[in-house]
Amino acid sequence: MRSIASVTPEAAQERSGARIDVVKDRDTLAEVFAQTALGHVRRANRARRRIVFIMPVGPTGQWRRMAQIAAQERMDLSRLHIVQMDEYLSPSSEPLPASDPFSFARFIREQFSRTACKACGFRENHWVAPDPRDIDAVERAIRRWGGVDVAFAGIGLNGHMAFNEPPSPVDAWDDESFSESSTRVVKLADTTKAVNSVFGTGGEMGRVPDYAVSIGLKQILGARQVHVFLDWLWQRYVWRRALLGPVSRFFPASYLQRHRNVRFTLTEEAAAAHQCLPE
Repeated sequence: MRSIASVTPEAAQERSGARIDVVKDRDTLAEVFAQTALGHVRRANRARRRIVFIMPVGPTGQWRRMAQIAAQERMDLSRLHIVQMDEYLSPSSEPLPASDPFSFARFIREQFSRTACKACGFRENHWVAPDPRDIDAVERAIRRWGGVDVAFAGIGLNGHMAFNEPPSPVDAWDDESFSESSTRVVKLADTTKAVNSVFGTGGEMGRVPDYAVSIGLKQILGARQVHVFLDWLWQRYVWRRALLGPVSRFFPASYLQRHRNVRFTLTEEAAAAHQCLPE
């Protein structure tokens, strides 16, 4: 795979058919994320129809910015429906309490929904999160809402989207069945815990939960559009592998090659070529 490390975004776009945009830095990416999402909402409002997003917690800057822009413009968010991608679980696989600093739902409420509900009419019952106590709730909501318009996503070091970690070679999944995976409880990979500990605990891996509940690839790939945002140096290889490497359950983001409407937004740091060390 070393040969793809230096492929430019322009060449990757031509080879893959995915649209690839490059922005200056992490702050710009958060602004683009927020404006892109709200652009979809504006168009839905003009058409007087609902708009359904799958949303990741991170990158994180877009949440507060979405709330700020919507409040400033007095935008109507009553048609917006959000599927939260995933959530950490307790050691007993129970949802985390709202007071827990690791709770994704808590973060979204603090950054977005409290402001949006008060200023713009966003409705709490238009937000669904995967729940181990009702594992089919997300799929029921998506069917009730008429499908997902845009799945916004990131990609992990091992290729996961949401917390769809690559399965072990001895697991029962094959490539086709894994692409149809749905909402479930997952054990987090060590690589995921290591990366997430950098953001959340200053590198203390032991504090990162071992389990999470996550939507499946079925929900992500079933969206009418998938829009990926990447902003870290270590994602230089990740997006190239997703778009140009073999399609395999062992790098779940590679399934994006089968989707008809995929868009990537990268920071300059994430887009840059990475020169591999000589063998």
